Amino acid sequence: MSIWKCALLLSTSVLFACSQQVRTIKHAPNTALAVNNGYLLLSVDSSVNLEQLNISGKKSIFLGAADLAKGNHYLLVDLPAGEYQIDSVKLSHWWRLQLKPGYWNFSVHPGQISYIGELQLKGQAPELENRASMALQYLEKEHAALLRSYQVRYSGPGSDHYFEYVAAPGAAK
Repeated sequence: MSIWKCALLLSTSVLFACSQQVRTIKHAPNTALAVNNGYLLLSVDSSVNLEQLNISGKKSIFLGAADLAKGNHYLLVDLPAGEYQIDSVKLSHWWRLQLKPGYWNFSVHPGQISYIGELQLKGQAPELENRASMALQYLEKEHAALLRSYQVRYSGPGSDHYFEYVAAPGAAK
């Protein structure tokens, strides 16, 4: 193995060793967001159980197998505001999808719910699809109190003003 491959493997191992496992929020928290924190909302739709989803940025985190069972799940996490990216998805003990930087970048905005899309792992290549209307239905059903307290904005690839449109006075709901 070349020295560059060894260095890359070592740096990746160090990066993931410094990340912290977080649990998703299942019920409305009893406390307000910390100053300069926001919520990350992501949907994951997978045809298999996943072991780990690695995210780096202002705070490097990973979500574990308990939050990544086969099927479609919404993940809501309290994070420091800042720039992040989904780095990799660990499919099993031996298999990991390493994702290229750029398309998988997103922002978490302070005092807001930042929705980044639905990570689909069902075909040949992973995709990040914007399903804002479904995310809003999830928030209305499962986190109505948070929805009343915090603005939702799309923070995934591209731009989408759906959340601003439905929040506007006189918008059809």
